[in-house]
Amino acid sequence: MKKAGLIILSFLAALGPAQAQPINASALRLTPPVPCKGAGRPAPRTKDTVHADSAGTPSTSIDLNGEGWCDWITPLPYPTNTQGQEYGVRDAILLGTANGTRTFGDAARLKPYWKKHPQEFGNLVIPDGPTGMAPPLVAYAGNDPVPYFAGLSSAFPEYWGDGDAYQVYKWNREADTPQQVGNSEFAAVMKFWQQSYCVGKNYSNQDFMNPDDKKPDHPLEIFVCAPWVTEAIHRAEHDGAGIKTFLNGRDDQ
Repeated sequence: MKKAGLIILSFLAALGPAQAQPINASALRLTPPVPCKGAGRPAPRTKDTVHADSAGTPSTSIDLNGEGWCDWITPLPYPTNTQGQEYGVRDAILLGTANGTRTFGDAARLKPYWKKHPQEFGNLVIPDGPTGMAPPLVAYAGNDPVPYFAGLSSAFPEYWGDGDAYQVYKWNREADTPQQVGNSEFAAVMKFWQQSYCVGKNYSNQDFMNPDDKKPDHPLEIFVCAPWVTEAIHRAEHDGAGIKTFLNGRDDQ
């Protein structure tokens, strides 16, 4: 079985995990403080490598980096074998701007950030790293326009009986790339999604691992209700502020 998650920059991760910022879970919300601009704009032409038969329909209702413009997020499958098409994070996420679009993860911004914050090197997402992308879930903390989100995963289009298959990210605006959050934030956001989507629902294990995309419920809205996600939350709460990495599927302490 593949390792859950993305390939994340790692060779400096041993210097120690970044400390997570406290979250007031009661302040989390599903809607942004201000709607992003440009929702529903026609999707730009994707790269020739993003084939129509394997890519989902790009969505423009979410602003992942908090710049005010809706970004294009394209559901993409992770290759299940060596014959499958491989996609990078840049294929899944294209940032919106007043003039159209832009890419992210420029080395000119990443390198100075790594130099200033070497302890965070291991939990920044490689923009060209292979990934799958599920339709994302988001959560906003108070008036912060930058959402927590889940969706990037080497599991998609599968959902796996693994609570770590889908991690929580937040855009690092200084480094200009998504960053995996620490354990305390992971636990708080996942518990918020469980409170938002799971109360009163009676899903089976089959629903968790094979959610029907045609149902009105969002696939990840179902996945977060799985008992193994609750177990992952308990592990994160126990382990505290350490960063969950995809190097070993466990927490770096």
